[in-house]
Amino acid sequence: FETQTLSLKEGWNLVSFYVEADDMSPETVLAPILNELVQIRGVSASYNPNVASVFNNLPELYVKDGYWLEVSEDVSFEVEGRVSSGVSIYLHGGWNLVGYPRMNGEDVASELTSLGSTVLQMKSLERSYDPNNPSFLNTLSTIVPGSGYWLNVSGPGTWELGDGGPSFAN
Repeated sequence: FETQTLSLKEGWNLVSFYVEADDMSPETVLAPILNELVQIRGVSASYNPNVASVFNNLPELYVKDGYWLEVSEDVSFEVEGRVSSGVSIYLHGGWNLVGYPRMNGEDVASELTSLGSTVLQMKSLERSYDPNNPSFLNTLSTIVPGSGYWLNVSGPGTWELGDGGPSFAN
């Protein structure tokens, strides 16, 4: 088992999970920060602990997905679970909100190799990468575990991620 620590700032955070617990329901994973949790949103589903359960349509958190997570104050929590040995994330053409289910950050250009020339742009909250820009214009150079990303591709494809284990790139 591995432990992922998520450190959140007050307001909206763009996050992902690289460990998979036995129970990935939002109620369980986010239980340690229930008092600070305002809501968590995926592309088409959300969980808000302050509304009736009938309004919550996010039954499970997935390592392949990115999430917008809103908290009322700065807070940290841990998730314990397994790290997948290799992950394939299906992408549709256009913008995809993706997770990064690896334990170690990797160079953005090499990590996106499996998508070939379909990559148009990748964005985090503060940084962006465009393969058509000279490298000095790209502020996103390393994909960071625990962060969520918007990934824009010109057509459908599968993003093949490595084993998620230690990086020997250096």
